[in-house]
Amino acid sequence: MIRRKAGGDPPSLQIMPPLKIKHRSVDIDSLKPHPENPRRGKVAEIEESIQKNGLYRAVVVQESTQFILAGNHTWQAAKNLGQKRIPVGVVDVDDATAKRIMLADNRTSDLATMDDTALLSLLQELNAGDGIEGTGYDDDFLADLLASQPEKGSGDGGDGGGGGDGSPTITYLLVFDDEQQQSIWYDFLDYLKDEHGGSTHAERLVAYILALDIGEKS
Repeated sequence: MIRRKAGGDPPSLQIMPPLKIKHRSVDIDSLKPHPENPRRGKVAEIEESIQKNGLYRAVVVQESTQFILAGNHTWQAAKNLGQKRIPVGVVDVDDATAKRIMLADNRTSDLATMDDTALLSLLQELNAGDGIEGTGYDDDFLADLLASQPEKGSGDGGDGGGGGDGSPTITYLLVFDDEQQQSIWYDFLDYLKDEHGGSTHAERLVAYILALDIGEKS
């Protein structure tokens, strides 16, 4: 909370003292996912990360309820993989604070942005070694990210939009109503990759549409 001192002095930041966190390893079945957690995570990707990298951080747990406040899907992934014990950080907070911690953990991640150039550099570096498995990214994403980068030597003229050849670039955001729709979409992308080749989702989708022989209507 920011408060202004009397006399019009610049505001000072009132910082809450750090929470006391008790670190321990517990039976994985002794914990409970928070029943009000609105996050729906990608458990399969977390499982892949654990298998490739190991479980590298603790989940945060409310002491009085044993509800997981941060790491609900990490707990589920570890459980799916047959892990019997899991590292936790236990905090002694009331229910309202517990819910704020859970929401803040989700929301602050949502608000982050990605530097695509730095991301591409990291993925290419790893891909040149033993691959990008365990990062949450796959080869299709890397191909699309690479294709989205402006061509070197294309100059800085124009309004900054469009592709490397001067043609316009259009980006669509797909919002699914439920997990079934999302699963069908990913199955469709796998089908496009198998049937139409191409280096990006866009190329495969266009090839699919052209194969339907949808011509201009006179």
